[in-house]
Amino acid sequence: MTTVPDLGLLRLAHVALRSADPDRLASYYEVNVGLVPAAPGGDGVARLTTDHYHHCLEVHPGEGPSLAHIAFEVRDLDRALTVLDAAGDVSAEPTEALGYESAARFTDPGGNVICLVAGARGSDAIPPGDRTFRPRKLGHIGVRGDDLKALCRFYTEAVGFRVSDWIGEQVVFLRCNPDHHALVFVAESCDGPSMHHIAFEVESWEGFAREADILAANGARVAWGPGRHAPSRNYFMYFDDADGNRIEWMAGVRQIADDESHRPEVFDPAQPTTWNLWGVMPPPDFLRRIGPGSPAAA
Repeated sequence: MTTVPDLGLLRLAHVALRSADPDRLASYYEVNVGLVPAAPGGDGVARLTTDHYHHCLEVHPGEGPSLAHIAFEVRDLDRALTVLDAAGDVSAEPTEALGYESAARFTDPGGNVICLVAGARGSDAIPPGDRTFRPRKLGHIGVRGDDLKALCRFYTEAVGFRVSDWIGEQVVFLRCNPDHHALVFVAESCDGPSMHHIAFEVESWEGFAREADILAANGARVAWGPGRHAPSRNYFMYFDDADGNRIEWMAGVRQIADDESHRPEVFDPAQPTTWNLWGVMPPPDFLRRIGPGSPAAA
C-alpha cells in the first residue's frame, strides 16, 4: 500500500481571484452569494467571509478573470513543510497571508500557486447571532488541467490528498478531510492557471430554494440545476459571477469517514446520470467547458 504523506491538511481555506474590476466582483459576491466584507488590509485586496474565519474569498486587482492562488489550512506549517520537502522536489517559500499566523507557497505541476496557511484568525465581520442567509462554508475549488494523472500523482504523493472518484479520465475528485472533495481537476486545455468553478455549501435543500429566489430577484440566471451529482451525491446548481467565473451552490456532499476502506470508483462520462442523477443535462457550452470527450453521448 502506498504511504500517503501527512501534511496535516484541514480544509480549503480560501480562493484568490484576479479581476480587472475587483470592487464590482466583490459586490457581486456580497449581493448574490451573501458573503460579508472583511476589514480592509491596506493592500488593495478585497476579502470576504461567510463564517467565523477571517475570509474565504480574496479578489485581487489585475488582469482577469484569472486564478491567483488556492489556500489550504494545515495544523502546523513547519511540520507540513518538512513532510512536503521529504515527499518530493517541491520548493515552498514563506509568504505573508493576512488572516493567518503563518503561510508558505509553492507552484504545482499545472502552474497553480498553492498556499499552505496555519493559525487561521477569526472574523468579527459577522455580528454574533446574525441570521442573514449565506453559505455555511467554502465547499471546494474546481481547476482546469492538461494532465490530470500528473496532477493527481502530485497531490496524492507529495501533498497528501486522497482520490475519492473519477469521471472517466476527465474529472478527478480529491479530498483532504471527510468531505468527498475539496479539490477537483477537470481535463481541459488552458493557458496558465484557470478556475473551472468555485463551490459554496449551504446547510440544506431549503438553502437551494432561498438562493434561487435571491438570484431570480436580482436577475441572475441559473445555468444548470438544481440537480444531483452521482460521485459526490451533492445537490447542485451553477451560475456565473460578474466576471464569468462559474459558481456552484451545493448541499449534502457525500462524507468519506474511513480512508482505508474507501475504493475510488470510475464513473462513465457517457451516462447522463453520472453528471446528474435527475437526468437534466447542462447546456452545450457547459459540456464543452468540461473538456475534450465530454459526455456527447449523454
